[in-house]
Amino acid sequence: MDSSGLNEVVISKILGNIPPNIKPMDYLMETLDISKESVYRRLRGDIPFTFGEIVKLSLNLSFSIDEIIGQNKKSRIFFDLIENISYNPQQTFLALLMDYHRYILNVRNAKRIDTILAVNRILMWLTLESTYLFRFFYFKWAHQTYKAPANYSFSEVYISPDINVLCQKINEDLQFTYYASYIIDRKAIVHTIKEIQYYYRRKLITTEELLLIKDDLLAFINQIEAMAKTGVTSVGSPVYIFLSMINVESNSLYTSYDDKAVSYFWIYSLSPASVNNEAACLLHKKWLDSLKRYSMLISQSNEMLQEEFFNKQRSYINSIENEML
Repeated sequence: MDSSGLNEVVISKILGNIPPNIKPMDYLMETLDISKESVYRRLRGDIPFTFGEIVKLSLNLSFSIDEIIGQNKKSRIFFDLIENISYNPQQTFLALLMDYHRYILNVRNAKRIDTILAVNRILMWLTLESTYLFRFFYFKWAHQTYKAPANYSFSEVYISPDINVLCQKINEDLQFTYYASYIIDRKAIVHTIKEIQYYYRRKLITTEELLLIKDDLLAFINQIEAMAKTGVTSVGSPVYIFLSMINVESNSLYTSYDDKAVSYFWIYSLSPASVNNEAACLLHKKWLDSLKRYSMLISQSNEMLQEEFFNKQRSYINSIENEML
């Protein structure tokens, strides 16, 4: 592909990912901090977007540079993974939340949404309303990602007002976004409990704090059970919950909205690797659909299995301070 053809691909990719309710000219002027004439010249193809500008736009608009430079390499599939971008964990954590919020906004206004989430362990993104459970995920992330001091305790966790405000905004936007299927590993809660118990054994979480986390876990399970019983979220969006009869290897998410698709794979607790390649996303969806065939639908059905599953999860949670699972 020659330079002019590549520039056309870049322009098309940028314009195609700017939300339809935002004027491209205004968006590019503000995001790139350049004049209207400079934007015109780039969109007309008189001058190319710089690599730095493409990188910035790819992060803000959630598209992969590899979709552009590697589109003629049919035998390869490229993944994006957000790096730690700051030595300040609060700033990095906020940036990760902002990236997730951009994803929510991208799909919220879509006319057609299809989402399948396979859950091997509780995802932090599902706990934004749970004060102490959410704090635990931040606490674990800080230990693992930022090599926090060995004696860094749960009581020292500070969640900034900016993070709290953004979490609230994400929850509000998320309520009206999903038409979703959840495929849940039967021991998803156990994996999370083991992590909590590890830090409790190290005396980095007190018994009082453990009980607060336990209450959040019980509330979380009650929320999932309510969706299973009714088949809808708290605002009436349809949801399908499947209980996998085989192990779910890892957390992953497939979403298609309008004419776009994206897959996320959590290789560690917070930052997913993402792929926008159409073939790769379809392959991922095919795997998730096959996983459904090894699962039982418990939304508004299989009441006995549903009751057995949720009671078992509560028994795991209620033993959190007494025994190792």
